[in-house]
Amino acid sequence: MGIFNFFKKSKQSANLETKAESLEINTENIKGLASLALKDDDAKKIINKLAEFSKNTDNEFVDEGHLFTSMELYDYMCEQDIYLYGYFDWREESENFDRFIKIALDKNFSLKLEEPNICDLNELGTIDLVYRLYGRVLEKKGITLCAINTLSDSYTIMLVKTDSYKLFENFVNNLTEYEPLHFSEEWPV
Repeated sequence: MGIFNFFKKSKQSANLETKAESLEINTENIKGLASLALKDDDAKKIINKLAEFSKNTDNEFVDEGHLFTSMELYDYMCEQDIYLYGYFDWREESENFDRFIKIALDKNFSLKLEEPNICDLNELGTIDLVYRLYGRVLEKKGITLCAINTLSDSYTIMLVKTDSYKLFENFVNNLTEYEPLHFSEEWPV
């Protein structure tokens, strides 16, 4: 199912009402995630862009139907300087991971991470360990480093206030293709 359940007119069936309900539920979960991770203006931009995507059946987002794997949405976030989530290939340089966390922390929560890179992914060789080390540092600032397991070899991270983690977990669990992951949990292999 993915974030949005898109259906072309030629594929409409008798259970269109069920499909519409599914779209509505997923839209509410996306709005919830955006409100946890972003300031209001950026959350509105993301929600409006997703609504725009849902109306256009010719774009890549509709074909994939995934919030966390859409390059079109990711490109939009880069253009607009929005840090809802960080999407990284498993071979990505640790500087990019560090940069995302520092910018998202500052832009979304008005907090600074004064330390230089917490660790070197290239040196440690495992995202699992890097993820936990950064998570411990962020936890001291009242922020939880979360991951969304998209069942691929890439990884997606989000920052939320620590007291909002249960909401994050609930929203992600309601998106049937994804699993939430707290920084203290072992990284899936």
